Amino acid sequence: MRRIKRVLVVGDNAASCQAVAVILRELGCAVETMTDPSTALDRMRHVVPDALLVDLNIPDMAGGAFVQACHQDPRCSGVPVLVMAVTPRAAVDAIRVGARGCIRKPVDTGGLMTALQPLFEVGEPRS
Repeated sequence: MRRIKRVLVVGDNAASCQAVAVILRELGCAVETMTDPSTALDRMRHVVPDALLVDLNIPDMAGGAFVQACHQDPRCSGVPVLVMAVTPRAAVDAIRVGARGCIRKPVDTGGLMTALQPLFEVGEPRS
């Protein structure tokens, strides 16, 4: 039986986060959404997700800075981060600072499934 994966979605607005969450839930993931990057970082210190999807347009902190902050925290540093971006340039910049990949916006089921599949095929469940 496929284990449900915990995914934290951090986006620039609640509507876009919910749209991504609907797709993730259809794929069998447990999803939490947030629009405040500081709250998301704090949350990850208490409940570490299996993956993190970050919109590069999140308010109050650039997506690349958020990715760096995740990697600097020992508890969260191993969480694979995928960025959601409109432009390839933004995605390349985020990958340079540690993102595992990019999902092109607007997000669709096929793109999300393709990006997440390699992350969930290997590895032990998080505690």
